[in-house]
Amino acid sequence: MKSICLQLTAALAALFIATCESEAKVLIYKGTLRATSDASSAFPKRFELFQVFDPDQSTFASVLILEANGQKLLLPAQPADVRYAQAAVASGKSATVISLVLINGASNDFFENTGIHFRGINKSLRFSSGIAGNIVSFPRQLLGTVFDDEAFNGQGAFIEQRIVLSYQEGRTVTANDGNQSAQQAIDAIVAELKAKGFQVPGV
Repeated sequence: MKSICLQLTAALAALFIATCESEAKVLIYKGTLRATSDASSAFPKRFELFQVFDPDQSTFASVLILEANGQKLLLPAQPADVRYAQAAVASGKSATVISLVLINGASNDFFENTGIHFRGINKSLRFSSGIAGNIVSFPRQLLGTVFDDEAFNGQGAFIEQRIVLSYQEGRTVTANDGNQSAQQAIDAIVAELKAKGFQVPGV
């Protein structure tokens, strides 16, 4: 009897470890983006957006949503390369950092520099409906900053963005249960929005 109990305890411990250490395929967030820009850029001041992260593939993708001139518009972006890292913080907790910097041009007359940064305190998040391996350590809320500074013929321009994202458990579970890639998750969100009357500009 003791041996059976020990075997059961070991099996439960192994299941717990597998669940806690499992990696998610895609993680879906929704939130708001607020922007400040120069007069020439005239970037809209507020968007809603979906952000899809794939830590295993080191990619992310997004769908921006806005209403302009009486139109409901969506702007999808395909998965792009980005970097993920875990960082220790106070009280034995950890944070996830997501980062990307792109530098183009080598003079004050012609350049474009872009930086993307997300950060959040890790929590245990459910990402699929499976019995085991359905929990991942990742932020429930992500705070992001994005900047784009550029010059063309010496004329400067800038866009600064502040982003707040919240985890979408239901969408994430549906995506992972369907074994969706980041692109497929984006396509599903776009299809859902189009059914609600949103359009891709110029399409």
